[in-house]
Amino acid sequence: MQLYKIREFGDLFSDTFKFLGKYGKHYFVNYLIINGVLTLLMILSMTPLLSVFFELPSFDAKAGGDFKFLLEENIQLLTASFAFIFIIAVLISAVTYAFTPIYFKLLEQKGGINFTTSELIDALKQHYFKSLKGMIGLFFLSILLSIPLLIAVLLTACTIIGWLIPVAMFMMLITFTMYEYLTKKENRFFSSFGYAWDLITQKSKFWHASGCVALVILIMGIVQQVISGGLQLGFGLQAQPEVNGADINFGAEYWTAMVILSLAGILIQLITNIVTYLNMGITFYSLKAEKENISSENTIDEIGRDI
Repeated sequence: MQLYKIREFGDLFSDTFKFLGKYGKHYFVNYLIINGVLTLLMILSMTPLLSVFFELPSFDAKAGGDFKFLLEENIQLLTASFAFIFIIAVLISAVTYAFTPIYFKLLEQKGGINFTTSELIDALKQHYFKSLKGMIGLFFLSILLSIPLLIAVLLTACTIIGWLIPVAMFMMLITFTMYEYLTKKENRFFSSFGYAWDLITQKSKFWHASGCVALVILIMGIVQQVISGGLQLGFGLQAQPEVNGADINFGAEYWTAMVILSLAGILIQLITNIVTYLNMGITFYSLKAEKENISSENTIDEIGRDI
């Protein structure tokens, strides 16, 4: 599949799913292998938290007192669990932010998926600390952009779905900045942000790019809500709490259903987010092809230049 290619609106949308059809299995398998251990650690770190709530047999008039008592009795365990979860979340986020840009770059280098998981891991290791620094930069950048984003969303809210355009632009700025920052050794974070801004604001492709990303965000949001709603309805009917007078007993079936729902929700959000990130990756290479006048004929000359 050609990465450097000037695409119209329909091409940006369709090429995302062509990418999934051609490379999706390879992409997801490697993603799960690399993030699997960290994700498992996060799930295991939630066990102490769940064990605390399993000790709360019912919610009645004394529920507030029981809950407060459990918190006080398990404060050290809860504090350690939250701290561990936070650290693992940061580690996973650094890998997540770096994974797709590095995957695309290896795809570009190799001219296809003829690279191994170990090669991908090695490339991620080389860029891991840069990804952590990039996350810090994104944190402050998000704070700076939050007010303009809020104003833009409020101004476009009356158009029903028009508010998705500033949201899409914000997400592209964040994503394109990391793409440029991670795949160009000499680039600094804010120079990468400047480049991302120039890419997005190309007049000839602004509406194509932002409109397609907004559409994908909308579709993925609907998919996420439909599947999550169906799961909640299905498990909710099977795990209704027992009501005994003033007490509501949340049994093992209820907590099991809640755990399954939580894990399913995480998985659904992960998949829909990845589809959105892939769409923005396709959009990045398309806009870059136009800005730098990289044609499909000379793309091979660009391969392997910077990583």
